[in-house]
Formats: sequence, C-alpha cells, structure tokens
Amino acid sequence: MALDFGMIEKLRAVVHAIFAFAFIWVAFNEWGYIPREMLPIPNSEISKIGFLTIINLYVQIVYHQMAAIIAIFSVTVWLKTFHTVSTALVFPLSLAVTVLFWSLFLMDPKTLVAEEFQEKFQVNSWHNHGMHTLPAIAMLTDFLLWNHERLVTKARAFKIIISFVILYIFDIYTINAISGKWVYPILGLFSPTGRLIFFSACTCLIFGIFVVGDAYNALIGKLWRKAKIIHDKTS
Repeated sequence: MALDFGMIEKLRAVVHAIFAFAFIWVAFNEWGYIPREMLPIPNSEISKIGFLTIINLYVQIVYHQMAAIIAIFSVTVWLKTFHTVSTALVFPLSLAVTVLFWSLFLMDPKTLVAEEFQEKFQVNSWHNHGMHTLPAIAMLTDFLLWNHERLVTKARAFKIIISFVILYIFDIYTINAISGKWVYPILGLFSPTGRLIFFSACTCLIFGIFVVGDAYNALIGKLWRKAKIIHDKTS
C-alpha cells in the first residue's frame, strides 16, 4: 500500500517554508554585516554579489519559496524546471559553498577573509553556519523529500555548471577591474595561470558534487520505491 502522498506534500511545504524563512532571516541579518568600506567595491552593497556565498543565499531563498509553492498548490507545470534546476545547479552549488568555505577557512582563514574582519567569522558563529552550513543541510533534506526525477544528463548538467561558473568569473573580474581588489584574498595569491587552475578545480568540484548528488538521488529513489511512495509527474 502506497504512503499518503498528501502528507508528503504537506511535509514538503512546511519544511521548505521553514528553510525559506531561515534564509530570509540570515539575509536580513547579513545586511550591514560587512562594513561598507570593506565591501568588494567600497560603499557599494551590490558588489556583495561577488561573494559566492551571497549568490547562493539568494538562490536558496528563491528556491525554497518556489518549492513551497509547488508543494502547497501542486503546480505540476513547474516540476520539470524545478527538478532540473535542483539537481543540476542548486544542489551542487550549495554543497560546493559548504565544502569550499569550510575547507579553506579551517585551513587558513586569511584565504577567504581579510585579517581585520576575521573576528566576525568565528567557527561557532550562528551567522557563519547560516551562510555556509545550512545550504548543504537544506539541499540534502530537499533531495530526501522530493526524490527529484533524473531529467538531466551529465553532459547537460556540465553545460549548466560551466555557464554559471563563466558568469561568476566575469562577475569577480569586473569587481576587480573596478576596485582593484579580489573578493577573496586567495585569488590575489595566484598568477593568472594559477587562478585558471583554481577555477577549473572548483568547476570540477561542483560537477563532482552533481555526480554524487545524482547517486544520492538514485539511492533515495530506491528507498521511495521500497516504501511504495508515488512519484511526482512532470507531465
């Protein structure tokens, strides 16, 4: 006997609403968190989009609101796009932010944060975890709740990831051209060739997370079938 799918939809709606509220709260508290003179472009709030963490924060806000709406109103017309965006971009990006931030920060905080600003980035800071840990938790939970349909081939996912990375590189190079500063201190330690290698490694990491996410999603699918949960229909 199949589990009550209506209950699953209600659970999705509640969980995504909680995550959306949590990320909105983090974004609200993030406003003014960085002194204006220490922004990538001093006194320019918009320059914060040079931080991958900030981009991901707003991606999370939009994504979880979208997921809650789909769950509440059963908006099946959005499902194909929703599954594609989730598996090919939001999941890999979220876990990449968590992995990159914590690995680099724990190795040497100065690679990511200017020395004079490190006090606000203590490892036990709730804000820090809201920005850099919660996204991974949210998307791992999301995959468990949805078992997204595997609509994206590895080739297509790679194209989506490459497109995002190119846009992001253009973003940070534009900021550097205007302010003469790199959004992350580690970028200033590399030669142009070194930065190319670094960006390539990060791209491989994001794609690798997509592959791991695809395997995780397949495992969730097996659990769903074992529990006789009816899958969403994209058509």
